Amino acid sequence: MGICGKVTVLMGVFNSELFLKEAMDSILNQTFKDFKFLIINDGSTDRSEEIIMSYEDDRIIYAKNPENIGIGRTVRKGMEMIQSKYVIRVDSDDISYPDRFQEQVDYMDSHPEIAIAGTLFDVMGNPINGSGHYESSLKIRTRALFECPIIQPSIIINNEFIKKYNLNYDKRFEVAGDFALFLDTLKYGELAIIPKKLMSYRRHKGQVTSKKYNLQDEFSTKKKLELLEELSGVTLSEEERKLYMAFSFHRKLEDSDDIFALKKILKKVRQGYFDQKSYKLDKNYYKKIEYEKLKILLIENKTLGFPILLSYFKCYAFNFRIFMGLGLFLRIVKSQILSKSTLTF
Repeated sequence: MGICGKVTVLMGVFNSELFLKEAMDSILNQTFKDFKFLIINDGSTDRSEEIIMSYEDDRIIYAKNPENIGIGRTVRKGMEMIQSKYVIRVDSDDISYPDRFQEQVDYMDSHPEIAIAGTLFDVMGNPINGSGHYESSLKIRTRALFECPIIQPSIIINNEFIKKYNLNYDKRFEVAGDFALFLDTLKYGELAIIPKKLMSYRRHKGQVTSKKYNLQDEFSTKKKLELLEELSGVTLSEEERKLYMAFSFHRKLEDSDDIFALKKILKKVRQGYFDQKSYKLDKNYYKKIEYEKLKILLIENKTLGFPILLSYFKCYAFNFRIFMGLGLFLRIVKSQILSKSTLTF
């Protein structure tokens, strides 16, 4: 028998003693009270279990994995246990503001067409207090072709929709399961962002996104390219995949000539998405994001020196949406001076 009712809050916990009590307090003190709180301890070896057991609240349902299996698989297990109409995902180190659950439940009740809705957020532990930005559902599904468009610990899930299409956190992608779920959902329904700050997201060295950054990039790229092939039949070679990941996550290029190869790859991917008919997207917004990412990639590779500038001009000099010749030139000069390198063409 699964966990029923209208709302279940799902939290996976692994060695979270530093922030767990603060996170749990923010959940149990919500203005919206009618929910079950499923906590699954993923084999913690610190004081996490002691902290959880110190609460006497009949809304808490506590489960424990006999061994550590990873938070991604733990959350997947939790989703299989839940039969509630809605699932609110929370992490063991973040803070939900008091009216978060009420706002999200009200939103989903009035927007039955939405499968998953995230929120805007504050950021803890980071001097740049970014809070995401609101976008329409069409722009969200377009951005999802490049990057994760919603932060996972802010979401509420229409569980009836998820079960209808037999969706869950993909067990193949332990550290990118949220992104994989979003892409799978977008094949059948819509994502949304509620334009209110309803939580505070904590960034620290111990979290999954910090510890497994490279693996997360690899899995995210694999999932994006799976969707591309499914929608359009376009496939990339192993070398093309590496360059596409460098583009997606602003990695260092091996050589300035990679820009030429990357331009062909981006055209192939873009054409594949534009030619298919089943996945809705905003073509102009797609191009805008592609250009933004190209600019960042070029800046990140300024240490290649003037050859990267020449490659840029040969590929993009007359594309005014990406024009950054002077800016790239100045960054290269500064980089060369700081590294005390000889300026050569």
